[in-house]
Amino acid sequence: MKPFNPLATYFYIAVAILVSYALFYAFGYMVLIVVMIFFLVDTVQGGRIVLRDADQSFARYAAWFNIALAVAGVAILSINAISLAQLGCFLIMPDVRDFTLVCPLFVLMANFGIRNLRGMYTQEPA
Repeated sequence: MKPFNPLATYFYIAVAILVSYALFYAFGYMVLIVVMIFFLVDTVQGGRIVLRDADQSFARYAAWFNIALAVAGVAILSINAISLAQLGCFLIMPDVRDFTLVCPLFVLMANFGIRNLRGMYTQEPA
C-alpha cells in the first residue's frame, strides 16, 4: 500500500453528488440515469485496473464489492425510474420512500471506493 492523499477524491465525489442531483431536479430521472451510467463505467474501469494490478486480496474483494454496488445502484435506479414513467409507481421497494433517489449515492459511493483503491494499491493515479 502506498501513501496517497484522498482530498481530491472527496472533492470529486462532492461535486459529482451536487451536479447529479442538480441535473435530476432540472431534467428528471432519465438524465440522472445517463449520469449514473457514466459513473458506473468509470467504476468498472477503475475496478478492472485494481483487479489487474493489486496483489492484496482485500483490494480485489473490495473492487468486486464496489463494482457490484454500482451495478445494483444503476439497475435499481433505472428499473424504478422507467417503471415510474411507464406505470406510475416504483417496482423495487415501493414502500420505502425516496429509495430510488438514494441509488445515485450508492453508485457514487462505489466510485469513491474504487478511486481510493486505485490510489492506494495501484501505480495509476485515481
